[in-house]
Amino acid sequence: MNLQPIEKEFDCLAYKREVQLKIYERIKDLSIEEEVAYFQQAVDSGPFAEWWKSLPQAAPVVSTS
Repeated sequence: MNLQPIEKEFDCLAYKREVQLKIYERIKDLSIEEEVAYFQQAVDSGPFAEWWKSLPQAAPVVSTS
């Protein structure tokens, strides 16, 4: 079996790590409440916002602790 390396123009894992690092830098000093608000705002204004809003809403999760 002859495996030739594939030349990629886009490295998905490198991009994922880069984006995760940017998000981490933005949220690392936030409280839990601020972090939740950050992600909620990202969901509300992101590219899938309209699709997300069109989904049926699930019942909120209630913590038992």
